[in-house]
Amino acid sequence: MLVILTGCQSVGGFDVNSAILGSKDKLYQPMESRNTMTLEVTPSADVSAEDKEMIDLLNSISVHIDSAKAEDMDKASVKGSVHYLDNAIPFLLSVDEVGVALDIEGADKPIYISLAEEAEIPEMEEYYEQVEDVTWNLMSFLVKHLPNPETISVAKTQETVNGEQLDLTRLHVEISGTEIVELVRPFLTSIAEDEEGLKQLIGDLYDAVSVMFVAIEAEDETLEGAADFLSPESKDTSVAMIHGAITGYLDQFLADYDQEVENLFNETPELKTVFGDDTNLKVDYYFDSELNARKTNTELAIAIPASEDLPITEIKVVSSSEVWNHGSEVKADTVDTSNGVLDVLYGEATTGEILRNFEGVEPVYELLLSSGMTSVYTYLDPEDEYYGVVNNNGTGFVALRNFAAQFEADVKWTKGSNEIVVIDDITLAQSTYTLGSTKAIVNGEAVTLPAAPYVEHGMVYVPLRSIAEALSATVTFEDGWYTAERM
Repeated sequence: MLVILTGCQSVGGFDVNSAILGSKDKLYQPMESRNTMTLEVTPSADVSAEDKEMIDLLNSISVHIDSAKAEDMDKASVKGSVHYLDNAIPFLLSVDEVGVALDIEGADKPIYISLAEEAEIPEMEEYYEQVEDVTWNLMSFLVKHLPNPETISVAKTQETVNGEQLDLTRLHVEISGTEIVELVRPFLTSIAEDEEGLKQLIGDLYDAVSVMFVAIEAEDETLEGAADFLSPESKDTSVAMIHGAITGYLDQFLADYDQEVENLFNETPELKTVFGDDTNLKVDYYFDSELNARKTNTELAIAIPASEDLPITEIKVVSSSEVWNHGSEVKADTVDTSNGVLDVLYGEATTGEILRNFEGVEPVYELLLSSGMTSVYTYLDPEDEYYGVVNNNGTGFVALRNFAAQFEADVKWTKGSNEIVVIDDITLAQSTYTLGSTKAIVNGEAVTLPAAPYVEHGMVYVPLRSIAEALSATVTFEDGWYTAERM
């Protein structure tokens, strides 16, 4: 985002383009860094006490990255803390080629997202390098055509990075919301006029997509011929056609640009404030002699049109970072997973398991509870005997396993026994039902059911309101539909 807003033309003999982009061979070089980010929300003059409390809460949030390490393109780690009111939530995040692990201090187990069990995709190792080339070429193409903002300067300075005093080049950039709108026209005009560069980029994209389709086709015989429309023989024709379509669209867009902007602002007057002079981005980049970005200070202030629904006038994000050990040997930290993990993607962790994993961890547990993650809202069709409600002599029944699954509850029924135990996923409270009996235990208390559970079509049916109560849900009936809701 910052690259898109800071331009790329040479300033005072300093090659901004090369500095911002760096070089392709440095994309995955090892490095260490430290970062901080804070949020500042400015309330409107007539903000209510309740809204002011929420704004104060937002203003208390900050992120502190004490140590971020990039070992190579596959391995990295981030160690830091999230601050919220008077609380600090320390964490360690580590990434490798098989998964992402997040350890929040005090949690029973780290959260884990496995990357090794993703849906099968074709083996395309030889394709990755080409994708990187195309991505790099796309970035270079866009940056090449970006005009400089009005306020941009370069100066020599000394700064401290990780305790070391360094001679650096400071690139200072400021751009307002008004100027962003004004810079769109010269940016798109420059792209439209660069016929050779645009066609080259389209050709690179064509080649990359073609290789991908060939690889997919090789993995799946049913897709034979899928890549024929991207054959080398049709490349020149396709590139010319795509180029013509893009430039035709750009020409029409640019011809109507001023009128379209005016129409947009008339239809949505709030955008005049957002893209006005009070919205401002200020960035200070600090580069060493090899054009490595060693330090960055950023302040983004977005003006907000105050309203009754949104009683704020500005949102400001301030961040700072410093980088060291460019290209040196760096060893990423790793999250200890030896005692097990909570795999939220492939491990089918339930809501209750996730909550219990953070029980006692302040304020994470309370935040999760207040996030609404335990809420369930389900419709029950009185005409559907499998997933809805069955009326049996005036009592509404539901298929136990289907209903319990909506609330992630565990159902245990020992074959040959008439007793069925339902375990609430959130509270772990147990309820026991007996086939053919109106006597039951619901969350530890003996109750009398309006009718006895029974088996039909190989499924156990229990009274709706009783099982809903067992799972902390309430039942309502409106417009011919039952609803079960847990807050």
